[in-house]
Amino acid sequence: MCSSDLRSYAEYVESKVRRILVKAEELGTSLEAAFTSWDADNSGSVTVGELRAGLAKLGVFTGMDVADVSTFMATLDANGSGDLTIKELMAFVDGKSGKQGDRFGKYLLARLRRILEGAEAKGLAIEAAFNSWDPDNSGSLTHEELLDGLQILKVFGDDVTRAEMGPLLSTLDRDGSGEIEFKEFMLFMGRDYTCYA
Repeated sequence: MCSSDLRSYAEYVESKVRRILVKAEELGTSLEAAFTSWDADNSGSVTVGELRAGLAKLGVFTGMDVADVSTFMATLDANGSGDLTIKELMAFVDGKSGKQGDRFGKYLLARLRRILEGAEAKGLAIEAAFNSWDPDNSGSLTHEELLDGLQILKVFGDDVTRAEMGPLLSTLDRDGSGEIEFKEFMLFMGRDYTCYA
């Protein structure tokens, strides 16, 4: 195969995988669910072998050899780690849509909500979580206080930058004041603030 044929094949694979993942989302399977199903060892990243198995699960790339999958992985692996992260998968799908970061921002919001709901189910009050991130006891969180709290707890791991947290902050800080009041936090969680006032 000449280099232009290889490039065409790589472009074909990228386009087909992107279309399949977008279609799966439209049918109700999230990218997070697809990623989780590929991450066989639950490490939080997908290896070349796991990606190959995941592509085979899609039923369209059963004949791809390790070299082909490695080449495809290189196009996905933005940080050069050799593995695929959920952030990289979402960036890949968003890449041609003009919605750079939309999916990942929504993923961060949903993940924060799930983590807080899980902590609440184990007996931690949402108010206690909020207060633990409010070191000056002001009753509101600056964006920095929230980001610091989330990073200390490793809520999103080390792979999420402060800039990528922008959609999360914008959603939480509904009035755009630069601070997240407890009321705004409770609205995000779908709770009635008046029960806590």
